[in-house]
Amino acid sequence: MVLECIDETCHWETTVKRFPPYGVGPRQEVLTKALSGAKTVSLLLIKIVAATTIVLGLSVLAERLGPRLAGILMGAPLGALISYYFIGHEAGPEFVAAGTPYAAAGMTGTLMFTYAYYRTSVWCTKWPPLWNAAGATVAGVGAYLAFSAAIQNIPFTISTALAVIIPAIIFGSFLFRKLGDVKVRNPARLTFKLLVIRASGAAFLVSIVSSLAVALGPTLGGLLMAFPMTLLPTMLIVHLTYSAAHVHAILSAFPVGLGSVIVYIVAVSETFPRYGVTWGSLSALAAAWAYLMVLPLGFKIVRRLKS
Repeated sequence: MVLECIDETCHWETTVKRFPPYGVGPRQEVLTKALSGAKTVSLLLIKIVAATTIVLGLSVLAERLGPRLAGILMGAPLGALISYYFIGHEAGPEFVAAGTPYAAAGMTGTLMFTYAYYRTSVWCTKWPPLWNAAGATVAGVGAYLAFSAAIQNIPFTISTALAVIIPAIIFGSFLFRKLGDVKVRNPARLTFKLLVIRASGAAFLVSIVSSLAVALGPTLGGLLMAFPMTLLPTMLIVHLTYSAAHVHAILSAFPVGLGSVIVYIVAVSETFPRYGVTWGSLSALAAAWAYLMVLPLGFKIVRRLKS
């Protein structure tokens, strides 16, 4: 009850305290922010675990089955699968589809990265392994960034992007044609320390690249998606654990394997807007693995033609 007086006339008036409807108010806002933060942390943790698993798996494959086979599998769209899946959930499937032409064209920058890494490691062969790997990394990343900066203002479509990357894959395969396979005779024992070192670089790169891709928009984000986020850590692991020659064996098969990433990216441009992130990812992954399954048949045909 509240006593109100107007023009010397006073009367009691009942006031009713009104509460905001359910789901509205300061407490709900705090709860919403907390849930959003928890979701972000969960996505980050899943990114880290997935990236770590991929890089560790590829490095172990290089040790057990040979660097050349690892190079083919490194062309599989493993990094793109992780990044596109989480970017699709964060920014939407249309955002991902809009950046796919730049990601496809940007893979030419990845090929330039591999060639610059290769040439620098050969030129600096007298350097200690750590400096050799560091110099090759700087040269490779510089080549990738220079190419990305050169094409960022070109209005790519999927068709024009394919017109750039397909000749680049053919040319890259020609440049690396004489690099032979090298077997790992004494694989390093996987201690806990070695696992942590191997995993940290991949987890960092995948987390940073996928987060920046959302912030930069479809064009720059698409170009950033072409960054060798799982390839670079694997190359450094093999280089520093064994030798530059083992990395060269990986690169000998990488351009051919990269075709599966291009198939994945092209498929994502169609499947994400139509089927959403989850089913779009699975559909695009099926197309990419179909390419890898057909690849050995292509090798057999080439050998027969040569003989």
